[in-house]
Formats: sequence, structure tokens, C-alpha cells
Amino acid sequence: MWRPVQHLDRRLMKRSFSARSPALDHPLVAITQAANYSRLWLLIAGALAVFGGRRGQRAAGRGLIGIAIAGGAMLWGGELTEFGRRACMIGLVVSVLVFAAPLLSSAFGVNAAVV
Repeated sequence: MWRPVQHLDRRLMKRSFSARSPALDHPLVAITQAANYSRLWLLIAGALAVFGGRRGQRAAGRGLIGIAIAGGAMLWGGELTEFGRRACMIGLVVSVLVFAAPLLSSAFGVNAAVV
């Protein structure tokens, strides 16, 4: 089951290496640095807690628990392979897109479409 996923992962990484975009280099480096020590996720949790109402506060709390669990796993020897890191990051991004879009759209009164 994992072989096709790993094969797809390698193909996507090769494609991303060949499609360089200098215009995105600076913003992506800034986002990557903001993600160090979970700062980016803490900022997102804060925004959900402030603007998301009761549901946003619950989602922020669950997100903080997830950050604590992931940090603890890394501190106590839970090293991940490169593929595992990418899979976790993809899972986090998809979760934020899927769960934050309805909360943010209801907070700001606009329809959010996740593509």
C-alpha cells in the first residue's frame, strides 16, 4: 500500500525541484521560519480562538493539544523519516484547510472555497 504513495511522493518532489520559482523563494523561507517551534500553528490557533467563536476555541484547544503531543513525541525519540515528515505536514495543511475554512468564513461572513 505504501509503495504507490512513496512513488507519488518522489514524483511530486522531482517535479517541485524542476519547477523553481524565485518569486516564491522569499515568502516560503519566511513561512518556513515562522513554522519553527510551532509559531505558525500557534498563530493559527490564536486566530481561530479569537475569530472562530465557540467552535474556533475548541478547534484551537485541540490544535494546541496536537502540537504538545507532536512536540513530546519528538523530544522522546519519535524521529520521523523524510517521507513521514512530509506526510505529517500534508496532513496538517489539509486539516487546516478543511477545518479552518468554514470557521473563518462564518467569522467574516464570506464563503470560503477550498480547492
